[in-house]
Amino acid sequence: LDHYARMVDVVDEVGAAITPGRSYADVFRRGQELLTQVTGKPPSWLTHVGHHIGLETEEEWITYREDLEIQPGMVINIELYSQAPTGDYIGDEETFVVDSRGSTRRSQLAREIQPL
Repeated sequence: LDHYARMVDVVDEVGAAITPGRSYADVFRRGQELLTQVTGKPPSWLTHVGHHIGLETEEEWITYREDLEIQPGMVINIELYSQAPTGDYIGDEETFVVDSRGSTRRSQLAREIQPL
């Protein structure tokens, strides 16, 4: 449960980094930095921290792209996972809407794990 809570916090902190004018690379590096804090080492497998959602059929992944910037009106999913001490991969995916001031999480599902 603690590992999951930490991953929810990571997704929220990456979501807070989604601000107009910030490059996709800035957001990617923030996710990489936060995952390193959770896992204790840089995640070599990390290829993206999320993707934008729009009217196009192709989604643009949030990677090291310095040439792409966050813009007001974007809808972005942040999805990050890491391996828990049990060996299971645990993470969270949330949807954020960008306005001129920053981003707001719009996902509505409960974020708590209910232990049996």
